[in-house]
Amino acid sequence: PFEYRSRAVPLREKKKKVPLEKGLITPHGTDAPEDGRAAKSAVPPPPPPPPPKTAVAHKSCLLLMAALRHPFGHAKLFFFTFLLLAALALEQEPELPTGIDFGSYSLKIATVGEHGADLVVNSLSERSTATAVSFAHD
Repeated sequence: PFEYRSRAVPLREKKKKVPLEKGLITPHGTDAPEDGRAAKSAVPPPPPPPPPKTAVAHKSCLLLMAALRHPFGHAKLFFFTFLLLAALALEQEPELPTGIDFGSYSLKIATVGEHGADLVVNSLSERSTATAVSFAHD
């Protein structure tokens, strides 16, 4: 008959760890107990570290890492950063036009209207080509 043997058989047995107290060898003339165990020191073990106080920052960092791991995560991150910059630009109501230079890419933001409620992105492209995208706020 066929016997099933698992492939997860360890190649060799692990050595048994000897507890530290029993494995100590003390030289003659010390005041170690006669039964071979080492004397316990009077120093208590250190207390466990307190929980980190930056739990909120840690959680937001984990959320950011999860967003970057997701497909299109970088695009989403850039898009929401762009929306935040646009909202800040609308809050300031800058003079027309306002531009941000990214080297080979240029981004021009202008506010149109009485209260600066309309946002027009003049160009977000390479300098050689000119494209226009506009976001209108009702």
